[in-house]
This record gives sequence, structure tokens and C-alpha cells, in this order.
Amino acid sequence: MSGGAVVRSFAKRHSLVLTPILRSLSVPIRSLANAMSACDDAYSKLDEKALSDPAIGILLTMLHRNFEHAEAAIVTFSTGNGSSAEVVARAASEASVVILYILAGDRVARMRAHLEHYFSGVDDQVRRWKCEIEKLPREAMDLHDRCAEQRKNSNNAMRTAMRRVLGAPTESWPKQVAARFDQVGLGIDYRTVYARLGSETHADAEETVRFVLGKIHGDSKVLEAMALETTYFSLYLVHYSVLLFLQAARAYATSYALTGCVDIIAKAVSNVESEILKLIPLMGAGA
Repeated sequence: MSGGAVVRSFAKRHSLVLTPILRSLSVPIRSLANAMSACDDAYSKLDEKALSDPAIGILLTMLHRNFEHAEAAIVTFSTGNGSSAEVVARAASEASVVILYILAGDRVARMRAHLEHYFSGVDDQVRRWKCEIEKLPREAMDLHDRCAEQRKNSNNAMRTAMRRVLGAPTESWPKQVAARFDQVGLGIDYRTVYARLGSETHADAEETVRFVLGKIHGDSKVLEAMALETTYFSLYLVHYSVLLFLQAARAYATSYALTGCVDIIAKAVSNVESEILKLIPLMGAGA
């Protein structure tokens, strides 16, 4: 499929008008589509021996879900919602690092640890939920107690089912996001790009401060320059989330020796990196 056809398909799937802004995002759109398609095609050709790895299918499913996040960041930015695009980009970036971390060690052991971390988190959630129930009126208490028990039982059932597939956990999952970034060689990214991605997610005052200071300055040109820098920075963060997805896809393809897939993804990585280099000089003080 040609580059233009890929962008038109993207617009149709997401019910978007093919605007100049959307056309300008053709590189990350094509890169995502080519990488995901290459992984799917290579996976479909694997033999039974390769497919016997219990983590391979789960990791592909995780890549698909992350692919949706990365595309959603582009969709959100293209519809004029740069701040919201940063929130989606953060989710995509963190998901990519989870995949990278699992692939950087014993895949099955780390997948077990990842799932067990989730199940343990639900256990803690239910315990805290039950503590809060005690403060409610009797009727509400009974309703919440039934719901909490249902959540608890469902979680236990899923834990048992996954252990049948993958076995019991043999290592711990790094609870801190920073630790996962560190262990895949992205420590500096966590303390720079990822830290900024968290700004919109946690409703930090950064953009409010910038706007107020711009207003105090009283120069419309200053406000316009700040707005442009902020927009370009949001666009940079969207590209960054796409790049991390591609790195996760490349790690998946490399880890499972998917024929012909690695080269396609490597080209996509190079193309997105080139776009990022074009954006960096445009961010100015907004970075």
C-alpha cells in the first residue's frame, strides 16, 4: 500500500477528514502501520515450535493494544487537542517500556511477574475498598461488599487460569516506572521526556504558569510564540511515543527472529527519528 493510501486508510478507520495537519503526520502513520503489519505477517508464518512459547501471543496482543494508543495520540493531535494527545502519548510510551522490559530478560518469567503484579494490585485495591465500605450506611455497605467479593473472586479465577498457562511467578516485577525505564536503557528518557509527558496527566501547573506569564508580559507576539513552541513540543511527544512503540516492535521481532520483520521496523525507526530531528529546533523555549 502506498504512503498516501496508508494515510487515507488511517483517516477512514478513525472517521477523520484528510486535513493538511493529518497529511503532515504521514511518516508516523505509515511507520506504525508498516511495523504492525510486518509483525502480524511474520507471526502468521511461525511454526508450532515457535508458537509454543506461551509469551509470544500475549506480547503480540500487548503490541496491538499499544498500537491503538500510538495511533490515538496522532488522532488526538490531528483534531486540535495537543494537551490531550500528550496524555495518550504517555500511556503509549509506558506500555512500550513494559514490552521492552519483558523482552529484555526471560520473556516468560517476566510476563508472569507482570501479570502477578496486576493481580496483587487488584488484591490491594479490594482490601482498601473493603476498608472504605465500613464508613457507609448499611444498605450501601452490603451492595459494595458484594461487588468487592465479586471483584476478588474474579481476580483469583484469572490468576489461577494464567498460572495454568505460564506457571507460578519466579521473579518480581519492578513496581516503579523509573526502574523499568532504567533497566531498558531509557533512564534519561524517564527523567526528561517522560517527566514532561506526566505534566498533563497530573494536571500540573506548567501551561497555566506559561499562559499567565505571557499575559503579564502583554505582548501578543510572545504569546503566539509560546503557543507555537507548545504545539511543536506536543507534536514531538507524539512522535516520541510512536518511536518507543517501534522500538518495542523491533525488540519483539528480534527476540523471536521474525523473518524480514526487523529490517522493515528498523527503516520505520529511522524515518521517525528523522522527523523528530526536524521538530527539535522548532520547540524553542517550549521544551
